[in-house]
Formats: sequence, structure tokens, C-alpha cells
Amino acid sequence: MDTTDPINQLESRLRKIDERLADIQQGIAECKVMYSAHGDRIKNVEQTLYSNGLVSKVSALLWICGGIGAAVLALVSDVLGRMISGGR
Repeated sequence: MDTTDPINQLESRLRKIDERLADIQQGIAECKVMYSAHGDRIKNVEQTLYSNGLVSKVSALLWICGGIGAAVLALVSDVLGRMISGGR
């Protein structure tokens, strides 16, 4: 067959397109598997955090720590203020 024949050139190009399309389809299938696994992991983490009340417990603990820190800061600033002003 003559390689300059337009039909042969077209068939060759179509084969290359088919090969590229198969590669793309394989990549898409791999991405679907990977992202569905990530979605399942995220659902498991959310279920663990929210069903056990862990988020509420952590939030309460952070508020308590913040309150203690603010109280300590107020006491330290009061003591420093009194030291600087001469101890009223």
C-alpha cells in the first residue's frame, strides 16, 4: 500500500486518536477510583468527629483555655500596673 494514500493517512491518524483516547479513559478511571476513596475517608472523619461530639468537646476545651489565659493576662497586667505605679 502507498503511504501517501489519503485513506491510509486517515486510518493511521484515527488509530493514534484511538490510542490517545484509551489512555485518557484509563486516566479518568484511575481518578474516579482515587477520588471516591478520598470521599469515603472524608465521610468517615466527619462521622467520627460529629457523631461522638468530639467537635463540641474540643470547642469547649478551647473556650476554657482561652478564658484561663485571659484571666491570667488580666492578673499579670494588674500586678505589673501596680508595680509600675508604685503599689497604691
